[in-house]
Amino acid sequence: MRDGASWRAAYRERIDSFAWRGKRMRLITERGGVCERCGRRRRPLHLHHKTYERLGRERDSDLEVVCVSCHRKADAERAAKGARRSSTARHNARIDGWASRKYGEDWADYLDRAEVADEFDEWLETTD
Repeated sequence: MRDGASWRAAYRERIDSFAWRGKRMRLITERGGVCERCGRRRRPLHLHHKTYERLGRERDSDLEVVCVSCHRKADAERAAKGARRSSTARHNARIDGWASRKYGEDWADYLDRAEVADEFDEWLETTD
């Protein structure tokens, strides 16, 4: 996994590339030269990454043509989604740690995860 600085450098290199400019112009043309969110013909139009999963080898479906205003909103939505995902991952890690201490390292082999998660959440309520 890349650190923040190297990721930003790779991103900057990608969006400054000749290939990116060509992809941007092609998608703007193919998609009617309008913002895909608000439908307005505002300039400039950007390509918004719905995901960075395939940075450098994006599929057309990974990208959305947007105006500056809608781009800001789309970036905020993507960031909020990532934060929710991180929060869920942290919660699941806490469940795993708690259940491992209570039931042993192999608890997931013989206990129902959903039931253990409910038990963990009940335990959390009693500790607050």
